[in-house]
Amino acid sequence: MGKHATDVDKAIFLTHLLYVHQAKAARNAGLAKQTATDIKNAAADVQIRYAEQGLPPPTIQEQVEQIRRKEGTGGSNKKITDEEVIELMEACTLNKTQRRKLWHIVAKEEGFFDVHRRTIEKKLRARSLRRTKSTKKLSLTDLQRAQRYEVALLRKDWGLEEWRKVIFSDEAAIVISAKRGMQNVSRVLGEDRYHPDCIERRYNNYTEAIFWGCFTYDFKGPCHIYYKETEEQKESNEAEMDRINEEEVEVECRVAFDAQEREKERKWDEKGQKWPKKRASWEVY
Repeated sequence: MGKHATDVDKAIFLTHLLYVHQAKAARNAGLAKQTATDIKNAAADVQIRYAEQGLPPPTIQEQVEQIRRKEGTGGSNKKITDEEVIELMEACTLNKTQRRKLWHIVAKEEGFFDVHRRTIEKKLRARSLRRTKSTKKLSLTDLQRAQRYEVALLRKDWGLEEWRKVIFSDEAAIVISAKRGMQNVSRVLGEDRYHPDCIERRYNNYTEAIFWGCFTYDFKGPCHIYYKETEEQKESNEAEMDRINEEEVEVECRVAFDAQEREKERKWDEKGQKWPKKRASWEVY
């Protein structure tokens, strides 16, 4: 970095650099081209480090002092001990609020002002700490959990024939102009992704529109966007669904169920078996 450049030369160069281009500032300070380039790059590193630590922009004097310190240490940053890394790691995973913060923000709060951001990230990653996507989980009451668990137990032994008759549907709430993106948290490799501090709760209390879609074993259904309904619209839509179920869906189910029963009867007759006394009704189809 220009071993013959004094602190005064550096200050003069950086001051002129605020108003003129680099070549003219170097001539005014009496510096060689490469020396001026090295000083400019070193000053830029100081400004970046201050910005990463959330500090105000450094003055000319502060830039010169930081450049002199860097020259005196051969360009190395402050070392961080293993004990300090463990302390910083515990601070990053202390609670849900801390897990959401970036590592260099936590480091600054813990007093590590002179440690470079990349050094902090390297040390924490070496101890298997990662920035991962938070786990999205719907907030359920104890009754809702019990009901879902019971449904899961009833279907744990289902095979392909049962599951291919099921229609899977899902919806996504839409809030215009709201931030809806990935919320990263700090989590150690192998740590439970369902740790309470790593879960981002979802609530369906407020929405401006809903995107809905469905699919089944061999068919992908249509997609719809529903906007908030008025009471009159709700009553009208419910009446229309009841009509469709009674006039269309029920008729189709009865026809399909009857065909299924006739096929069963044919197979029973071929095998010489008696027909069962208790027969299923079409509602189970």
